Amino acid sequence: MSAMPLAAAARIARLARIGFDAARAELARASRALAEAEAALAAHRAALASAPPPRDGAEAAAHARWLRWHAETAERLAAQCARARNGRDAARDRAAHALARARAAEFLLERARHAARRAAEARAERAALPATPRKDPLTPRP
Repeated sequence: MSAMPLAAAARIARLARIGFDAARAELARASRALAEAEAALAAHRAALASAPPPRDGAEAAAHARWLRWHAETAERLAAQCARARNGRDAARDRAAHALARARAAEFLLERARHAARRAAEARAERAALPATPRKDPLTPRP
């Protein structure tokens, strides 16, 4: 095997590994975003649960507005969590696919190296064989 396919296989393997590293970094970012969204939602729910009940009618109206705001915010945070979870799942799928591509490229590179090594060994074996006798150009032909 010539050096050209071997170099191409090495480049493909390197690019596949870079793609896997990028997908893994994207998965880490998506996981952090999900953790932050879940923490914000948990903190929001804890604040809602620890709110004191209203003491009189004037506070009741403000409390009702506060509860509405909290419900809307909790809904928004839950949607943000769902988006972050979907993003994390998609990033995990992309990382798994990139890992499969990187493994396949590494396998192809190893096969190319093996073929190049076998070709070099075959050339060395052929070079070690005695040369075939050639006809001397000065001898007359029959």
